[in-house]
Amino acid sequence: MNQCASYENKIYQVTSMFPNYEPAYSILTILPYGFFYAINNIANGLNTAEMGIDIQFSTIVGYYECVNGTTLHLSGFAYAYKSQNIAVMTTRDRSFLHEYYLYFPSNDSSKCTGQVSYTFFKLGTSPIDPQNQPIFSGLVANLTCSMMNGRNYVWPTIN
Repeated sequence: MNQCASYENKIYQVTSMFPNYEPAYSILTILPYGFFYAINNIANGLNTAEMGIDIQFSTIVGYYECVNGTTLHLSGFAYAYKSQNIAVMTTRDRSFLHEYYLYFPSNDSSKCTGQVSYTFFKLGTSPIDPQNQPIFSGLVANLTCSMMNGRNYVWPTIN
């Protein structure tokens, strides 16, 4: 039995706080079979106040593993777009790896705490290849999440 099934088919609002910066927000959808995606409020750039750098990036898609019944590890991938504001981004886009660790209280899939970090890699390479060396690593943010519910919506279940 999947010990993390209670987190699947859920949509969470995530608040991320990089040290000394403003909060950033994401909508995180955890899908069955180990997949997820995230949409960020700062993906279109103008995010120096939230991340310390001004960068544009795509929707994050990836997979997750159930570490145990209360912990998820998510590895998400995106493209970070060329930018004159970041030295490693002036000539090309980059692939972007987001690593999330989500910690849920026992028997409560409605909220979590955790961390998220990001790393840039050369475009066209695999960010999850252990031999691949990152060209830039960002800060680690603490996060909180809460399940989005209400409006009399009944979450689907998978049998």
